[in-house]
Amino acid sequence: MSSLSQQIGYSLSIKTIAETIALSAPQLTDLTTVSYALIQNEVIVLKDFLKVGAQGTFLHEIERIMLAGMNAIDEKVMTYARTRLPNQLLTEEYTVLPFDLVPRSYFNIPLFLDDTFVGMITVASHKAHMYEEEDMNIVYKIVAQAEQAFIKLRQVILTEHEKVSSLLKDLPAGVIQFTFEDNVFNISFINRAASELLALSENPEIEEIFNNMGAIHFTESLKKVLQEKKPVSVQDIQINKKYCNVIFNPVFLHQSNSMVGISVVFEDVTFQKTLQIARQNFTDMVVHELRAPLTSIKGASSLLLNSEMKHEDFVNMVHLIHTSSNQMIDDVGQLLDAAKIEQGRFEIHKDKGDINKIISEKTELFSSIAGEKHISIHATPDASIGEFFLDTARVGQVINNLISNSIKYTHEGGSITVKSALEAGFVKVSVNDTGIGIPEEKKGMLFGKYGQVHPELLSKGTGLGLYISKAIVTSHGGKIWVDSTQGIGTTISFTIPFATTEEKTAPLPPVPAPPQPQKIVN
Repeated sequence: MSSLSQQIGYSLSIKTIAETIALSAPQLTDLTTVSYALIQNEVIVLKDFLKVGAQGTFLHEIERIMLAGMNAIDEKVMTYARTRLPNQLLTEEYTVLPFDLVPRSYFNIPLFLDDTFVGMITVASHKAHMYEEEDMNIVYKIVAQAEQAFIKLRQVILTEHEKVSSLLKDLPAGVIQFTFEDNVFNISFINRAASELLALSENPEIEEIFNNMGAIHFTESLKKVLQEKKPVSVQDIQINKKYCNVIFNPVFLHQSNSMVGISVVFEDVTFQKTLQIARQNFTDMVVHELRAPLTSIKGASSLLLNSEMKHEDFVNMVHLIHTSSNQMIDDVGQLLDAAKIEQGRFEIHKDKGDINKIISEKTELFSSIAGEKHISIHATPDASIGEFFLDTARVGQVINNLISNSIKYTHEGGSITVKSALEAGFVKVSVNDTGIGIPEEKKGMLFGKYGQVHPELLSKGTGLGLYISKAIVTSHGGKIWVDSTQGIGTTISFTIPFATTEEKTAPLPPVPAPPQPQKIVN
């Protein structure tokens, strides 16, 4: 009896418990058949275990006895569909009973879990007056122990499942757990991240997960895990505009090779993928930007070697070399500044300066370039702003970059206004244009190192201008931000402290590496 209790005490399947009792019943009492009828999802599952070769009328009568007993407990039972599992022999050697023989002794054992009626076990014999009260009590006691063991073990597992679910629920990585039970594939758990990533309904079916993830990836990976019983990883799957690495892990019954489920982990690598693409685009752009002036210098220098060149052509070639060299120096300078920012070595050097003078110089410098596109550019400085401590060269670089960008992205006939104002101890500079504007979803990447808001316009430059501008403003103790409406225009503003006394400025700290996504290991 203790061995039987131990076997059923480790099962969480009522079917396994019923079969364990059925297979052990011949050791407890004499019988011809032991049968069960279990209620599973409004279907009655029937199965007979034969010690003697019962057939025909005998088995039909056993079914009638079980169903009558079940109906006496729960009348809804008779409305359920029925399915019969193949008979199972309890011994290799047995005698076949006559076809029309009926049970002459039997007793029923109802099965309850948490006060819920779940089925019936019937022990029967073709012999009359076979079962005494003592025989029935032994089997009843075993069944009662099985029910209690089942309830206790289920409560322990439910408690542990709730703990694990609580931990997994708010993980940034998506997790879905599938289980196998009676050859049926079920959803056991879905955390919030997986549900949001796959845009699932509140109580999704497996078909919805298949469709939203991509049926090909899903079914092929599941088949491979089932066949090989090893983890399978699928890289760079695009799901609802996000990139994911998806890991399928087999789940085994404790200390066994029996596979009871599959866990699926979704690792969001959108940021890394976007960064990888941006870095590649950036590298291609830098190579292109440096190649153009180098080609010009090479071509001009080759022509200069021709001693018969006219003076006018000679001057033009020298001017081309000078312009191309300056372009390369500017590009390389931006790359070096970006490297210093990354390493925490970027510094500014303050001295007394006039912000309005810088604005006036920059608007004058760009007036001819703006004029070529018929863009008006003018400054509206705040005359009350006097001299204060700032890095005039670096702040000039910021204003230079903002005006240059406005010219690039403003159509002919547009306008650009550069304005200064003194506000609450800070000098605020704004560059407003009537250009194409910035899409809402791209504003967040405007000041990033590899972000390109309008790559389709193929504008010249390294694309590092605003990244460096932000570092310059931040080093001064100020802020920089954008206000833009697509199709109407953009205003980029920055503030720096109105410092009338010199203050030492520490270099910016190194730029931290992007966070790595968490790995989920089963």
